Amino acid sequence: MKIECPNCWQHFDVAPSDLKGEFSCPACDHVFTGREALKLAPRSRKPWIVTVVVLGLLLLVSVVMNFRQWHQLDLLHQTPPLARDSGQQVNLAVALIENYQQELEAQKERLAKLESDMARQNNTLVVQAGTLRQLNTESEALTQRLKPLEELHKEYSLSLMSDQLEAQRRRLLKLSQEAAGRSGN
Repeated sequence: MKIECPNCWQHFDVAPSDLKGEFSCPACDHVFTGREALKLAPRSRKPWIVTVVVLGLLLLVSVVMNFRQWHQLDLLHQTPPLARDSGQQVNLAVALIENYQQELEAQKERLAKLESDMARQNNTLVVQAGTLRQLNTESEALTQRLKPLEELHKEYSLSLMSDQLEAQRRRLLKLSQEAAGRSGN
């Protein structure tokens, strides 16, 4: 009967009667029981399947991503036998180089446009930062100008209240004098 090491998946043969004992893997020296080997045997093959599937997907992604470059390089190999002389191969190579140069120029134009947009946005941000600094300075100046006005307002309010209290005091004094004069008559 075949069993696998649960540590390294090494296969080896054992007699069914020996499954009750312990085993030491000859490859990795891992010690395990026969029951462990039987429980893990069906599951131990799954990582290989997963590995194969993942590798297949990676290969597929790589092929899809590089299809364009492979197709352009394959043009050299698909030329008819009569067109395989060095002159036509050079012409094909020159055409491929010109194609790459056009793509490079288009990329450079896009990059220059992006750099221009970034510079414009940076200038806008610099102007806005300057405006914010100016507004902050003006705000601080107004705050400083308001402090004395607030003090004057407090003093005026206290003075007004004092005047009102004095007027109230006089009126009460007058009323008390009138009341005292009436009670004396």
